[in-house]
Amino acid sequence: MKKTIILTLIGAALSCLAITLIKNSELSTKADIASYLTKHHYHQEEINGVMSNTVKNYHNMYDETF
Repeated sequence: MKKTIILTLIGAALSCLAITLIKNSELSTKADIASYLTKHHYHQEEINGVMSNTVKNYHNMYDETF
């Protein structure tokens, strides 16, 4: 149980970091992010997963903030 909570918190922290990096970088649109991931040899399934998780986490953070 404790391990699950710790892993969840770590995952949330990494998602927040990713969102912050995306906001502060040139990667401002979904197309830019997908292009960046493609250049670095990620497969389409991985890109879709990253995009989906990032959007979900962003909405969750927004809902918790406001």
